[in-house]
Amino acid sequence: MRQSQTDAEAVFWELVRDRQFEGLKFRRQHQIGDYIVDFYCHEQRLVVELDGEVHDDPEQKKHDAQRDKYLESIGNQILRFKNKTLLETTEKVFQEILAKLPSTSGRGAGGEGDKVKRQGRFDFVLANPPFNVSKVDKERLVDDPRYPFGLPRTDNANYLWIQQLYSSLNATGRAGFVMANSASDARASEQDIRQKLVESGGVDVMVAIGPNFFYTVTLPCALWFFDKGKAGIAPNKSSSPSGRGGGEGSVKTNSEGTPCRSSDTVLFIDARHIYRQIDRAHRDFTPAQQEFLANVVRLYRGEQPELSGGSEAKLKEVFGESSSPSGRGGGEGAGHERAGKITYRDVPGLCKVATCAEIEAQGWSLNPGRYVGVAKGEAISDEDFKERFEALNEELEVLNAEARELEARIAENAAEVLEEA
Repeated sequence: MRQSQTDAEAVFWELVRDRQFEGLKFRRQHQIGDYIVDFYCHEQRLVVELDGEVHDDPEQKKHDAQRDKYLESIGNQILRFKNKTLLETTEKVFQEILAKLPSTSGRGAGGEGDKVKRQGRFDFVLANPPFNVSKVDKERLVDDPRYPFGLPRTDNANYLWIQQLYSSLNATGRAGFVMANSASDARASEQDIRQKLVESGGVDVMVAIGPNFFYTVTLPCALWFFDKGKAGIAPNKSSSPSGRGGGEGSVKTNSEGTPCRSSDTVLFIDARHIYRQIDRAHRDFTPAQQEFLANVVRLYRGEQPELSGGSEAKLKEVFGESSSPSGRGGGEGAGHERAGKITYRDVPGLCKVATCAEIEAQGWSLNPGRYVGVAKGEAISDEDFKERFEALNEELEVLNAEARELEARIAENAAEVLEEA
């Protein structure tokens, strides 16, 4: 048994572990007879092998054929993919695996009805979908209930994944998933879909994550969090001229002047500067950093922070702590509701609660950098510039793809007009 995984094996395992793929349990490095297979699903008697270049050797091919013959003889189905194929066309690999599963289970060919059954049923969804998948046959998806806000015209599946996750939730369901940075600012039809998502009230929190948090790519990413229950929280307009909402018809705010959480708000967090450097090419979060970021969300939601992970000192440093009984005394804790309580407030460079009106003014962007800004006196570092440049370059590639698609469509329409003339 090998001690380390290849990059392809790491990606595959992240997508199938804990029954993430079709509810199936996969085991890795599983022994069957005299052989150890890369991945095995006993429910479906399915073996998935991910092969590196060594498997191109003629002798190795003979060994693989002998191995496959034995595994098939005892009732297993074997699927082999090149490592490069898995990394470059992840979506297609999983579609091929899905097609091999028996249709009687609601999977594979003939299992379309199961898609409808899954809609609106889940309390919680966690996902790490592949980024920027292309060449999806969208003609098959017309009128599919999983895409309530319409199909994107661009050749990119990001907003197909996003809508699948949204539509799978029940009326109070929550979802959290990783997505390409470019999706937060994508234009054209994807912007229209994003507008409808925001207006639905279900977008709860957006978090910007820096580079090097993946094994195989260095690009930064974004965490999206949906909460359909938030859509039922009315903006709670304030009618008090002296109230902290700013007068008749304005959105009600808390004691810090921050809009109260409602269907009209989204919390933006810029966590690009929060990380632990593991080595030159990899980063992660410490338990205290994870807890701190989660506590920012808890404070926004009006929940009590959790402090067992060691985030208390950082929370007090960033948000302060009330020191006067009325919560309106002078000093560092001024503006909080009561003594000893940490209350959410917008912090430049870290977090900001934005209303739908503010998001509309930014072209319905869900990029935290558009709202959070930078802390007072903080300069833009070379690393920040690199991250922003990479994100802009990624967005440019998407826009170029859209432009090529539009160019082809215009050419087709022009040809049709000339034929009819």
